[in-house]
Amino acid sequence: MPTAEGRGVHHVVWCVRPESWTSVRAFWEGTIGIVLDELDLPELGLKVLISWHGGVEIMTPAYATGMMVQPARRFLAARGEGVYAVVYDVRGIEGVVASFTER
Repeated sequence: MPTAEGRGVHHVVWCVRPESWTSVRAFWEGTIGIVLDELDLPELGLKVLISWHGGVEIMTPAYATGMMVQPARRFLAARGEGVYAVVYDVRGIEGVVASFTER
């Protein structure tokens, strides 16, 4: 989780197949004990389960189209279900980006 300075892992994004959605939710909520909110994001082509407190996001390509459908499907085809991304909380991101572009 982020430190007081706002730097650290914010949450981990998992990508799962649509047919795994129900069992994955049951695992995280029932076995792990994390309450997940469900988001329907048709513009991205995804359904998402998220717990900001638990630091987890679970996404699935649930639609035929959307900005993230093909990347998610390619990920699943190449790697199977699993960690898709680790999201960091970085305060003052503009300064961090500037430090890279100045090099």
